[in-house]
Formats: sequence, C-alpha cells, structure tokens
Amino acid sequence: MIELYESNPHKMTTAQEKAQCVSWFIETKSDVQTQRNYRSKYGRDPPSRPSIRDPPSRPSIRQFGN
Repeated sequence: MIELYESNPHKMTTAQEKAQCVSWFIETKSDVQTQRNYRSKYGRDPPSRPSIRDPPSRPSIRQFGN
C-alpha cells in the first residue's frame, strides 16, 4: 500500500484521498499540480511534495522471512 504523509502529521489522509493523489500524479506528472488539486478538492493542506513523488515502497514478502 502506498502511504502519503501530510505536512501536518496530526491529520489523516484517507485511502480514497491517497488513491486520488496517485491518480493525479500519474495524470499530471507534477507533484505541485497534485498538491493544488488536493487543496482545491479537499480544502486542506496536501501531502508533502516528497511523499507524493517518492512514496514508501510496499514491503516485500521476503522482508517478513518467507
């Protein structure tokens, strides 16, 4: 699962918002435009630029010892 972290760690980003961010980034190839879209749609601070551009990767099965 891709996780996006907001600039304010006390706010939660829903799974739907995360998916929408991924969709916007794929469509626009711009982290700044993704932030603008997020702010416009949800009316709050968007996830940080680094978290949009380079989200943490999913853990592989090997990391769990299988």
